[in-house]
Amino acid sequence: MARTLSHWEAFIGVAIFFGFLAYLACSREEPSAYEFKATFTDVSYGPAQQQALDFYQARTDRPAPLVAYFHSGSFISGDKSDCHAGLVNVLNESGIHFATVNYRYADGKQVLFPEPQRDGARAVQFLRSKAREWNIDPQRIACFGESAGAGISLWIGFHD
Repeated sequence: MARTLSHWEAFIGVAIFFGFLAYLACSREEPSAYEFKATFTDVSYGPAQQQALDFYQARTDRPAPLVAYFHSGSFISGDKSDCHAGLVNVLNESGIHFATVNYRYADGKQVLFPEPQRDGARAVQFLRSKAREWNIDPQRIACFGESAGAGISLWIGFHD
């Protein structure tokens, strides 16, 4: 007899699928025909230097959805600039804002788990606080990432 997936199993499956798509889209190759530039760069969302994000605003007259990207790096390395320009442009041209987010690395001393995950949640809260100013629809925010960034995205999805 076939087993039906629970909502959480389906959510995780979809998250893995989109994570794989993101991995393909975020290849480290140079963009072919265009340059991309953040609307706002190194915007601080917390007191630590690593708590910064870049925001790529779509051209739209009404509040638009937002996709937030959390980089990989095993919670000890990586940078928000790792994402490929092609992904940013595809989303922006589709009327979707994009943000790349840095978070504090877990060092085993001052920054312990789940602080990187909490940084991710704080970044999403910050982006929601900018909804009116940056024309974001605060009810349509999606998170994704690779490796550690995927873990942060899932943690956000499973917490209030």
